[in-house]
Amino acid sequence: MNLAIKLPSAAAWVAGAMLWATGAPAQAEDAAQSQDRPDRLVMVGLGPRLEPSYPGSSRTSIGVAPVVNVWSEDQSLPVETPDEGKGPTLLGTRNASAAGLTFAFAPQRGSETATQGLRKVGFGIEAGLFAESYVLPGVRLRAEARHAIGAHAALVGDAALDLVLRSKRNDRAMLTLGPRVRFGSGGYNRRYYGIEPGEAVASGLAPYRPDAGIHAVGAVAGAHWPIDSRWGLFGFAGYDRLVGPAASSPLVKTRGRADQINAGLALTYVFRIKR
Repeated sequence: MNLAIKLPSAAAWVAGAMLWATGAPAQAEDAAQSQDRPDRLVMVGLGPRLEPSYPGSSRTSIGVAPVVNVWSEDQSLPVETPDEGKGPTLLGTRNASAAGLTFAFAPQRGSETATQGLRKVGFGIEAGLFAESYVLPGVRLRAEARHAIGAHAALVGDAALDLVLRSKRNDRAMLTLGPRVRFGSGGYNRRYYGIEPGEAVASGLAPYRPDAGIHAVGAVAGAHWPIDSRWGLFGFAGYDRLVGPAASSPLVKTRGRADQINAGLALTYVFRIKR
């Protein structure tokens, strides 16, 4: 297994978590009212992540696995799977039905043997919306739609159905498991899986221009184990099978692979913000 170091700016997650969690401090009407409000809890974490060096690659890179979660002291730890974006809830309540903003890092693609002659895909942030709801007790349905700023500069989306299991003794002990469907616009699929005529000449690959469509299906499992009231471990593993426009790409068929695996482990820490 070939390994390459790929470390996107994980500090952005920590800084964003702090800004999102704290926000602009609201003026309390009086001291008694302030004392009645539950504190805000913030979980942050970081650790190594093994992932394909770019979508469709047969090569494995070492990246980072950031964890950010914010909730009220009078609530249970919100469900957060390793492949979903991070962002604030604008409507509803997590652990019930909710909608809000979501942000994720866009996949990058640099220069390596398999991508000789192909365009690079630089750093970018995917920003968009999420919606989630519990279709059955302990079964959460979540959908995200994001558009990249930089990187592929296109639309991408995910649909996830997760079985959520919690410990009765500690609600921060949690296991999630479920299937995934991943969609890309024509711009997204062409950026990662397409071969422009000029690229075909430079790379030796056949020209290929995919349309929009489902590019992967798979499953993801994640688990959080509390060590004590503050520290914990978050581990995960995921599998995607490239299909449709991605699986038909000459880059994937001749120099990559359709089976995409990722896994990681992060150390988490919970701190309290008085309200």
